[in-house]
Amino acid sequence: RDPQRRHGSGALLDQLQALLAQINDAPVDCAVSRFHLAERAHCAALLGRPLDADEDEQLLLRDAGDELAVSVFVDAPVLQRLQQRNPLDELCDENLADFCTALEGVSHFHYVVWCRQHRRQLSLLELEFQGEVDKYSAAVCLLRRQGRADLPRGLLRRLFDEFHFVRSLPADTLRRYVEANRAAARFCANLERRFLGRRHFRPERWLGALQASYRRSHHQKLQFALQ
Repeated sequence: RDPQRRHGSGALLDQLQALLAQINDAPVDCAVSRFHLAERAHCAALLGRPLDADEDEQLLLRDAGDELAVSVFVDAPVLQRLQQRNPLDELCDENLADFCTALEGVSHFHYVVWCRQHRRQLSLLELEFQGEVDKYSAAVCLLRRQGRADLPRGLLRRLFDEFHFVRSLPADTLRRYVEANRAAARFCANLERRFLGRRHFRPERWLGALQASYRRSHHQKLQFALQ
């Protein structure tokens, strides 16, 4: 835990958390900035191993029964670039990758805390699935707020196809990431087709489906994603 970052990059993380809380109608009483790690050396020490060059986001958890210790690592250069080109003002090609990195870390933190406060069990696959969905829903909401009511072509492809996994991932972790990505891609594409198309533009129904999914169990989420 790093309680010192309450301004600058910490404020940006809190704003991203507020966005997710609003989209999913899921407030929590913990600000992510109070649990943010920005230094790679600090994160590596807690993990007990060095970070790969392309590891710029991590959720660190230690469950001790009644207590849950949690920290969120988002690499300082990522946040520095986002402060220079703030996605809350303009989400664009130049900051989309960094936005997704920061948003995923915030999503993981927020969902863990929300589940804990609601006494819900949480699987790692479910955590990754929600992180993928949150990146999509937050990007859509920001683009609409910024006057781009028509979704830019290729957003789903950019989020779910044009990326790479960390090269050193263990095989079981890689399988989980691939499964979460595929399920989230299908889920988000279905919602977009049903509720955000030109002939059937019903953003309130889109938002309601996201909020309902947030509250479903692990198996219900995946079943719903495949409808």
